[in-house]
Amino acid sequence: MVVAPENLSVFDNAPCQGKDPFYPNSSRRCTNSMPGPGEPKKMLPLVVNAMLSSSSGTLVSINGCSFAAKETGKVQVQPVGAPQPRMVRIQVLEIQKNQVLIKAEEEETSRWLPWKR
Repeated sequence: MVVAPENLSVFDNAPCQGKDPFYPNSSRRCTNSMPGPGEPKKMLPLVVNAMLSSSSGTLVSINGCSFAAKETGKVQVQPVGAPQPRMVRIQVLEIQKNQVLIKAEEEETSRWLPWKR
């Protein structure tokens, strides 16, 4: 009877341990760009400043810039911890009585912004 030798290979899938055999100088396995399950996603500081309704439609002011429904434009934001404000493109998808549905270019999903009189 022939006995097979014991396997001495160890495979560890821990991200920061070991080396990639094909790219030994790479650090791609050790980076984590996605937020973890407990980390909140960062949302841009967008505020509905005003709403104006007329017979021709409704306008909304977001961070001081006016939009109609289905309109796209840039607004100035200053994210927490950012040294200076910057411009971000948003699209107003829908305007309702007390809220506005927007999609910002840097956010994964659309979201509702409340309007408080």
